Amino acid sequence: MGSIRLHPPGAIHFITNRCEHEQFLMLPNEEINQIIHDWLVKSHALHGTGIEIFAFNFLSNHFHILLRNNGDNLAQFMCYFQSNVAREINAHWERRGKFFAREYDDILVDGDDAFVNRYCYVLSNAVKAGLVDTAEEWKGLNSYRRTLTGENYRASVLNRSKYYNATRRGQDVLEEDFIEEFEMRLSVPPMWEDKSQAEIKSITLEYLEAAEHTYRARRENGKPLGMPRVLAQKHTDSPLDPARSPRFKILCFNKERKKELLTAYRQFVGTYRSVLSGFRKAVANGKRPLVEWPPWSYPPSCYVSVPAAA
Repeated sequence: MGSIRLHPPGAIHFITNRCEHEQFLMLPNEEINQIIHDWLVKSHALHGTGIEIFAFNFLSNHFHILLRNNGDNLAQFMCYFQSNVAREINAHWERRGKFFAREYDDILVDGDDAFVNRYCYVLSNAVKAGLVDTAEEWKGLNSYRRTLTGENYRASVLNRSKYYNATRRGQDVLEEDFIEEFEMRLSVPPMWEDKSQAEIKSITLEYLEAAEHTYRARRENGKPLGMPRVLAQKHTDSPLDPARSPRFKILCFNKERKKELLTAYRQFVGTYRSVLSGFRKAVANGKRPLVEWPPWSYPPSCYVSVPAAA
C-alpha cells in the first residue's frame, strides 16, 4: 500500500522525489532544464487549480517543491507532471524503465518558522548538497531568480497528440500550429503577502545568506563540486554516498502543536486503514463496495466513494 496522504484544505506541503538508483537523470543541462520547465508550467496551468507554488529546485537526482494545496487535485497535478517529465527525459537519454525511485514524499509544513525553514532549504539545496557556494550559482531549474524579480514563467509546448493525429490523417500541417502557450506565477509566501517585491527580495536574500552560511559551515567551508564538474557527470552516475533521509509526515517547531497534529494524523491513518480493510473484505466476497473515505484523504482511483449521509 502506498503512502496514506492527508490533504487538509489550505495546507502547505513540502514535496520531494528522487530518481531511480539516485542516478543523475535530471542533470542540469539546457535540454533537461527546458523539459522540466515546460512540463511544470503546463502541469500547473492544466491541473494546478488551487495549487500555489512558493519555491522549487531540481538537482541532478532529486527535486523539492514547496506549495499550498487549496483544492483536491494535488495528486493529479503531481501524476501529470512526473509522468510527462519521466517520459521526455527518458527519451532524451534514450533509456527505458522506471524514472523515479518511488512515490513522492509529502510533508505537511505548519507554522511560519517551519515554512521559512523549508523555503530556504529548497532555494539553497544545491549549497547544502555541496555542489555550489551560493544559490545563485546553481544552473538547474529553480525558482531563485523569479523569487527575486517576481517575473512569471512562460512555456511554449507542442501538443504532440493533436499534431500526430493531424499528420496521421494526411493533413498538410505545420508543427508551429500546434504550439500551446502556458504561464505560471510563483506565489508570495503567506507571511510576506503585504510586502512589495523589493521587500520580498531583501528578506529572501537575508534568509538565504544565513542558510548558505550554515550549509557551508557544515562542510567546513570546503570547496564545492562546482557547476563545470556537475555538468561533466554522466546521467548514469550516482552519488558515492546516497541520501538516506527518513520519511516524516509533519514539520512543526511548536512542540505542543506538533503533538496535536501527529495525534490527528494517527487517528486519520487508523480510520483510513479500517475503511481499506472493509473494502478488501468486500472484494474478497465478490461484492462491489461503496465506502466512505475519511475527509481530506486521497483514496486510490480504482475505489468507489460515496458522500457521507446527510
